[in-house]
Amino acid sequence: MLARTDSRARALSLLIVATVLATLIGGRLAWWQVAQHGWLSEMALNQLAQNEDLPAERGDIRDATGVLLATSVQVQSVFATPPSVTDKAGEAKALGPLLGIDTAQLETLLGSRDPWVWLKRRVDRSVSAVVRGLALPGIGLVPETRRVYPIEGTAPGTTLAAQVLGFVNVDGVGQYGVEGASDPLVAALPGSVTAQADGIGRRIADSVDELRAPVNGSHLTRTPDACLQFQLHPATWEA
Repeated sequence: MLARTDSRARALSLLIVATVLATLIGGRLAWWQVAQHGWLSEMALNQLAQNEDLPAERGDIRDATGVLLATSVQVQSVFATPPSVTDKAGEAKALGPLLGIDTAQLETLLGSRDPWVWLKRRVDRSVSAVVRGLALPGIGLVPETRRVYPIEGTAPGTTLAAQVLGFVNVDGVGQYGVEGASDPLVAALPGSVTAQADGIGRRIADSVDELRAPVNGSHLTRTPDACLQFQLHPATWEA
């Protein structure tokens, strides 16, 4: 009798514990599946989403006669996703001289904990072609625009009206001169698209959605005559 009584007590205790645990687990599942369903679904979609910028062009700048003083050309920028880099030392050795970056510094970038880092912005086409050909794991290219000033100045390595036109920084923001003063007008607003990817990273064709259309900058015409200014004030155009 004592053995049966003890067995019944233990069985009852185990039943109570199991019931409590089942209630707690069931309540937790109900919380995540019902109350947090929307948030979990959104988080899952975000994990599979791939966002990409659509480049937009900064506006051209011309003189009073229509001569092109400043324009933008499309180039490539080099980036890395450190978690995908398989050989930090080897890739740093291959890319360092190509990008003009110290090998040790580049290896540090490739070994960082950041999910995404810039390596070199707006490289020449010959450099981007070599990077693409190397096909290194974790290394990629993204299109950007680079500001160019087509007319050479009077001194080697200079451009016409450099102090007057100003320049744009690495982020494409106008600095100094016409570029800085007119930045709100000539600046471009990149567009953005998003797409869902499957478990191995392939984009799902029907899931592409434009979040924001790219907006090109306005073109400007300035009153100075480039030819006349070049002849009258050649010294002022040295960078």
